[in-house]
Amino acid sequence: MEKRKRPQGHHRYASSTVYDVVKAFKAFGNIWDQEKDADLLSRLKAIGNGQSRDPMSVLAKKRNVSWSTVSRAVKELNTISYKWCQAHLLTGKMKEVRLRRCKKVLNSLKSGTSPHLKFFSDEKIFTVDRSSNRQNDRWLAKTEKEVPNSFKTKNPASVMVLGVVSTAGDAGEEINIDVYLGVLKEVVKPWMDEKASGDVYNGNNLFQQDSAPAHKTKKTQEWLQANTWPSNSPDLNPMDYYMQASKLPAADVTAACKGFKSRIEAVIAAEGGHIE
Repeated sequence: MEKRKRPQGHHRYASSTVYDVVKAFKAFGNIWDQEKDADLLSRLKAIGNGQSRDPMSVLAKKRNVSWSTVSRAVKELNTISYKWCQAHLLTGKMKEVRLRRCKKVLNSLKSGTSPHLKFFSDEKIFTVDRSSNRQNDRWLAKTEKEVPNSFKTKNPASVMVLGVVSTAGDAGEEINIDVYLGVLKEVVKPWMDEKASGDVYNGNNLFQQDSAPAHKTKKTQEWLQANTWPSNSPDLNPMDYYMQASKLPAADVTAACKGFKSRIEAVIAAEGGHIE
């Protein structure tokens, strides 16, 4: 009887081995991912306990298992691998001042029979250098030599732009400034008075600025008399926490500004702490 040869690449395995492989595949989806055990799950709980900042790819490498194994283990723990959130540091003194001023601003908003037209401002420095991100910006090419360089100068020419929005919508203009106080006097304040005039607001308005050095000078503070604005509060200014895009629907801008009162109330409820 002629002996039949096994096809090249085929091997003989015991039926028990085949059974174990099939069982592992059904359990884990990958025959090589048999490392997901109680010990792995307990170690991965460190993600939720703040003991690890590693992404799942690094966690998998450290434990000598595949990324999919770690991913399934994380799901089994009913957790999600989130990015770390950055927040403005608030000391006890900052919280105290923030709470006191928020209460003062809220009382001001509640007083009177006419609503307040709320204005928010922020400035941005633009340089002639092209903005680039080494990780996210890509260039399709066959070789690395075909990728053009992104050049940066040591002290690029720049321009500062001041943007102002309100509960009545976008101001519709951006102001180049050399002297911040001069712009407030000659451009911003007249524009605010015009927008807040009439029977609806009766001249009532509230203007927000952050704590940039130019804003905290004695001359600026004396002119604005702005000691009621809660310091260290980027979460109250939609120009900081929301309006990152260059083009937003007018309704979205208005809605973000109108949410100012509710955010003030949230800060008070948090006793001056974070609300994000």
